[in-house]
Amino acid sequence: MASASEAARLRIYIDANDVYQGRPLADVLIEKARDMQLAGAVAMQGVLGYAHAPVVHSIELILSRDRPLVVELVDRRETIDAYLAAVEPALPAGLATVEPVTALRFGPAS
Repeated sequence: MASASEAARLRIYIDANDVYQGRPLADVLIEKARDMQLAGAVAMQGVLGYAHAPVVHSIELILSRDRPLVVELVDRRETIDAYLAAVEPALPAGLATVEPVTALRFGPAS
């Protein structure tokens, strides 16, 4: 049976071509989440959207490198706050959201 707990979801809106210290920003964000042992993290490619620039990015051109991405992370609110403080220097001007969620853990360790 799944165990439930109160948690927070952080969503960071970036572009696929954003980099930090020569590395793709999405990779940097996911690796930092793993290093800090957050409960879950994923980077998702958007179909159409914008974040820190007023330009709407679409996936119409399959070779386009300027695709919208959302990096989504889940953990306790305190851990999300610590993670956000740690990665803030890497983030371009943009948008992030934090929302309360109920986290469900499945499997033997639940």
